Amino acid sequence: MEQLKNYKKVNGVMHDLKQDCMKPKHWNDLLAKLRLKVKKDDLYLEDLWCADLLGRSKLINDVMSTARGEAIIENFLTTIKDSWTEAELEMVWYQKKCKLIKGWDDLFAQIDDHLGQITSMKMSPYYRIFEKDIE
Repeated sequence: MEQLKNYKKVNGVMHDLKQDCMKPKHWNDLLAKLRLKVKKDDLYLEDLWCADLLGRSKLINDVMSTARGEAIIENFLTTIKDSWTEAELEMVWYQKKCKLIKGWDDLFAQIDDHLGQITSMKMSPYYRIFEKDIE
């Protein structure tokens, strides 16, 4: 009976590992830490059952935390890139002499907001991975 309860707990851990934030690099890191000499694509359920996932839950939680933290930054950077890629500047005539950008204040408010959020991202332990993109 106890073994069935453990299998149920391990199933919960394996369910967590199915999250989208788990990228190949996280799987490689996890498999190395679990000392499994198998690639993610060659991984069988039996490999995970034998890996003592319950006993190594701290290790798994560390990898999952990293994956989640990196996913948050990655999603935010994608949002910023999409925002500026799709941004269109509306030009209006000023005194029939030249064109000026309409909504200049809103544009600078958005820039300030994004720069503030990027600055706060630098406090994250996962910032280093995205530093090149952020700069």
